[in-house]
Amino acid sequence: MNFKVLPDATSLFHASIKIYVGDGAHTLFWEDPWINGMCAGTVAPAILALVKPRFRRKMTVQAGLLGNAWTTAIAGELSIDAVVQYLRLWEAVSTCQLQPGSDSFRWKWTSSGSFTARTAYLAFFEGTTALPGAAHIWDSFAPMAYRMHAWLALRRRCWTAD
Repeated sequence: MNFKVLPDATSLFHASIKIYVGDGAHTLFWEDPWINGMCAGTVAPAILALVKPRFRRKMTVQAGLLGNAWTTAIAGELSIDAVVQYLRLWEAVSTCQLQPGSDSFRWKWTSSGSFTARTAYLAFFEGTTALPGAAHIWDSFAPMAYRMHAWLALRRRCWTAD
């Protein structure tokens, strides 16, 4: 199955996990944030643009580091910016040493490190502020049309003919 994932959800996921690379068999080389908390595409976006999607979605860290196979996934001519980013990525990747044992993924929003749908939902709203008076509107017994109008007025989004 192919699921379309919203970019905001992917960004939230990458910001919310910490990957500890073990043998590299379960961590994607190009898409997972395994290089000091960043994806290879974040370190070198011009290089990522030259990597075919099938390599992005399937190459693991283990496969990419074996004989520097990640370099074979790059197709096309490199611009000057791409060469600089290539060298930066090479330096970051060359410091990684695979360890015995499986990769581990830790969810930053819980103390146990385990993912829950509740914490993922709450993470979407982290840092937002509540609108004063909103609870009074939605808790009232007024008809929904009146509550919706009051909500829009409170947010200064009332559409009028003026």
